[in-house]
Amino acid sequence: MKLLYVMLVLCVMTVTGCGSGSSNGSYFYSPSSSSSTGMGTSPGAPTIGSAIEGNTQATVNFTAPASDGGMPILAYTVTSNPGGLSATGAASPITVTGLTNGTPYTFTVTATNVAGTSAPSAASNSVTPVATAPGAPTGVTATFGDRLAVVSFVAPPSGGSTITGYTVTSIPGGITATGTTSPITVTGLTNGTAYTFTVTATNAIGTSVVSAASGSVTPVTPRLMGGAVQGIPLSKAPVTVSTLAGSTWGSIDGTGTAASFGQVFGITTDGANLYVTEINGTVRKTVIATGVVTTLAGTFNLNGYADGTGPAAQFGRPAGITTDGTNLYMTDSKNLNVRKIVIATGEVTTLAGQTTDYPPPTPIDGIGTAARFGKPQGITTDGTNLYVADFGYSSIRKIVIATGEVTTLAGTAGTVGSADGIGAAVRFNGLEGITTDGTYLYVADTYNCTIRKVVIATGEVTTLAGAPLATGGTDGIGTAARFQEPMGIITDGAYLYIADQAAGNVRRMLLSTKAVTTLAGAPAGTLPGQTMGYADGTGTAVRFNHPRCITTDGKSLFIADGDNGRIRKMQ
Repeated sequence: MKLLYVMLVLCVMTVTGCGSGSSNGSYFYSPSSSSSTGMGTSPGAPTIGSAIEGNTQATVNFTAPASDGGMPILAYTVTSNPGGLSATGAASPITVTGLTNGTPYTFTVTATNVAGTSAPSAASNSVTPVATAPGAPTGVTATFGDRLAVVSFVAPPSGGSTITGYTVTSIPGGITATGTTSPITVTGLTNGTAYTFTVTATNAIGTSVVSAASGSVTPVTPRLMGGAVQGIPLSKAPVTVSTLAGSTWGSIDGTGTAASFGQVFGITTDGANLYVTEINGTVRKTVIATGVVTTLAGTFNLNGYADGTGPAAQFGRPAGITTDGTNLYMTDSKNLNVRKIVIATGEVTTLAGQTTDYPPPTPIDGIGTAARFGKPQGITTDGTNLYVADFGYSSIRKIVIATGEVTTLAGTAGTVGSADGIGAAVRFNGLEGITTDGTYLYVADTYNCTIRKVVIATGEVTTLAGAPLATGGTDGIGTAARFQEPMGIITDGAYLYIADQAAGNVRRMLLSTKAVTTLAGAPAGTLPGQTMGYADGTGTAVRFNHPRCITTDGKSLFIADGDNGRIRKMQ
């Protein structure tokens, strides 16, 4: 018995050579919160500190236990009561998230080492998470309009309570506007005054601090210029395209898709109505607000030459068209002249040029019917003068409206090419579209695949975008961009909008940077004809069939969709 007792004592005192074990005689065991590893024990309980409430969360402070059990503490776990929500960390403090605002909570903390987990600490003080006022909105931007600005921003964190509204404030003036989401329009501004804008957010708890201010914008009074309403940048993208008027081929007056057109070519606006030329021999009017289409002058499929009123007038091949708000001015490309149409009556007269199928070898500057054109295509006006893209003479012609006097501003007849310069030193190749902002002309040099700028006062010409004879559909900056056959062109004062008839799309160029992007129609890089068709929609899902000319009423763009015989609206 004494021998057995000694052996038992030895077995308790050592872990070698007793019981089952590994090949080297080490003893196996499984540690737990109440067992020993033979090297240490579970830690003692941490000492609880304060709990501090937040928005759907609480931050719990505590002190490490007096005893780590002889082993490093690996982690602490904070647990909520009620709910049993927990969070772990390597040290104090630890934040528990996902709590319910308005519910009181206490918290306990445990410590864990390799030997096990401690008993819980005493409970913390009771705290009740609460919502806070929202954060400040960010990314505030503004675009201007007529006595207004549209302010956009990024919504901030809500503070745990649903944001019920935003307030935009102007600087100067303190003019405010409210809304429930971005963007918000501020009205009552003074045109010509520069403004910045700040935004605050409000929830049930309170109102955020003020956001950083937007960039400066200056509202303007829109003006009719170049056959369009200018002054309001149409900066929206992506754009949506719909059909305003037209459906099947023909010439039927009616409303919207109940009306029909032949092959539409030119388009202009006085802000309330659109005026469209048809190659088939007519000038049509479309009310923008209703889509009602009527025939203003000419007779469908009766091409000829006659001044007169309404259907008594005849045109050879109506092409470009522009307006000063009282009269329309149209290039008759087959009759090689420029016609004037009184909007109120439909009375047609010949302003400049004389009907002939065979232009002389060089242009003739002169007054009224003494002047001669090659093949007048695009036309625009600053209200005092007309500017004509003379395709046949590869030049830009100027007509004084009051006298009918015609002069050549840039280019040389019979000499095509691509050369920047002044006046007669300039070279064009197949001019089609032209528009103006009153200071400059912007020209679609169609066969050169470029966009050119002309200083009206001097006749100086420079190339803005595209490269001579380099066809393509690449978006890019300046000469890195590529066009197929740019034809229609219009400006809102900040951007140029270009109808590329061969590519089947509408492009946009920011004048300040010369950056060209595709707004709608065939995607950039598409080969000619690959995506011609008819489809309303958004961005590059849209399909046109040779979009020829374009204009704007200051709110939307309107496209003469040539071979589809439709007027398309883009906004």
